[in-house]
Amino acid sequence: MSFPSSAKRAKQILKLVHNDVFGPMSVPSLGKSLYHVSFIDDFSMNTWIYFLSKKSKVFDRLRDFKALVENQIEKKIKVIRTYNGGEFCKKELEELYKKFGRHSRSLIHTHLNKMDL
Repeated sequence: MSFPSSAKRAKQILKLVHNDVFGPMSVPSLGKSLYHVSFIDDFSMNTWIYFLSKKSKVFDRLRDFKALVENQIEKKIKVIRTYNGGEFCKKELEELYKKFGRHSRSLIHTHLNKMDL
């Protein structure tokens, strides 16, 4: 069952970015990737997807994504929301999350939780 449509959304771009990793896929991409990582801006619903050869590349793509959007939009990401999957709990990722305003975690296998932003 999904959350009611009255769930609040972020009030400005990059205030909340949802991040998730998918895979392994049963059929690899043309570049032989079995995973992909997505970033969704809660305000604009703009979505960025990076293909990954393995889950351990999440750190590199998160770093690349942060640099790309913050330079293009000239704003900082305030909150990055992930679920408590193992790929998001590594020490190198925790260090990178400290560069964000806040790292928020939702429960595994639930609809993306909303917060009052």
